[in-house]
Amino acid sequence: MSLYVFDIYPKKATVSADSRMCCQKNGVAYRIHDDEQKLFLVDDIIITIGGIAWFGRYVINQFQQSGCRTIKHLHEITLDAAANLDGIAEKLGVPDSRHQNSDCALEVCALQYDERYGYNIFYRIAASAGYRLERFDVDGIIH
Repeated sequence: MSLYVFDIYPKKATVSADSRMCCQKNGVAYRIHDDEQKLFLVDDIIITIGGIAWFGRYVINQFQQSGCRTIKHLHEITLDAAANLDGIAEKLGVPDSRHQNSDCALEVCALQYDERYGYNIFYRIAASAGYRLERFDVDGIIH
């Protein structure tokens, strides 16, 4: 479970995220710790991740290490990771990842100021939306 807040204005924004790591067993959520980083600044893009922790960390690490740090590339990395989830889990030594490709597996949100339009653009890439890249302007209108 993750909580992040984006307070977006045309030329400024406030972004925050919780740091709780929890797991579920038999339908009950258990707190593991309160030190999980879910908010990142990569060049001029503010990014939050939620969902399965190792999956989110994998995506953000791939993005941070890439030479191409665009929203489009973040989307491509997420799509590739989702398509290869079991192989990545095996490579990372994640036990029993079969249940992890679900609607709540990953949500990546990003905020970037767009010089062309002169305002902030909010992006969302989520398992629950088929990992489609959703783009919202400051009025919440999808483009």
